[in-house]
Amino acid sequence: MSVSSDTQYYQGFMKNLFLFFVLLSAWGSVCGQMQSLVVERDLSVRKTIDTCQLEVGYIFRYSQDTPDRKTCFDRTVLSVGRKYVHYYSVGAALYDSLSFQARRQKLDGIDMNRAFAPDEKPCYCDVYTNYPSVGHRNVVHRLWESDYEYEEPVEPLHWTTDSVPCEPVLGYSCFKATCTWRGRQYTVRYAPDLPMQYGPWKFGGLPGLILAVEESEGFFSWTASYIIQPDGKPLWIHDPSVGGDFGHRSQRITRRQWLRMEERLWKEPVTAMRMLNIKMLVEKEGRFVAPEPGDIKLPHTPLELE
Repeated sequence: MSVSSDTQYYQGFMKNLFLFFVLLSAWGSVCGQMQSLVVERDLSVRKTIDTCQLEVGYIFRYSQDTPDRKTCFDRTVLSVGRKYVHYYSVGAALYDSLSFQARRQKLDGIDMNRAFAPDEKPCYCDVYTNYPSVGHRNVVHRLWESDYEYEEPVEPLHWTTDSVPCEPVLGYSCFKATCTWRGRQYTVRYAPDLPMQYGPWKFGGLPGLILAVEESEGFFSWTASYIIQPDGKPLWIHDPSVGGDFGHRSQRITRRQWLRMEERLWKEPVTAMRMLNIKMLVEKEGRFVAPEPGDIKLPHTPLELE
């Protein structure tokens, strides 16, 4: 059984949107054929909450536990402000911008392939550290037309550090540290010459900025690609209370609820898509038909195992 799309079936259903960024790397032949499971965020509800003092770009690489171990990447940014820290996907923000402008201009569709490299599959995940208060973290995932947000404490990561200098990153002298966190083992390189206790995604707590991260099984990695001091760049959130151009939906959940939702998306995507009222077709015996639960199962390789 192979998965495909019927072009006429989807015309009028929605614009030519990009693929669902969380699932792309595992779907194989689905990539480039299915329509999106993400609708762009409403940029008119963006609200500035801080000013960026330091911006660090990271290349985030991720793969799934499959025989071919295909690896995709995402361009991500760590934006360090006076009070808050925001980690996000540049690709997801670009997708939002292009789709938002197309919607405002009432365009029938846009070709997203020109904006992204073949293996570039952005992930919708925003992590706000020390927001809404010091010692807490707000995490936002997007699925279909809604943001799913949860708040969690910034837990200390129990690092084991090495006093011997290791390979530099972007010309900065680095030291290694290791930890086991939420079911995975990580080795990082951090730079004491950049004395801030942050890093990509949810990493932090070392006496220097974390510039590189390697997961022990090779499924995930982050490597700093640039460091700049932007001039007055805003650090933003999406505030649904503003209303916006077409309404911005947001649902508060717990981290455990999101992990269960994420697992269902992988292990039983047909049921999940039915819940979201998303339609697709699969090919069976030469015909395109709606899939039944159990027809599609995907390898589940989450960042957080517990």
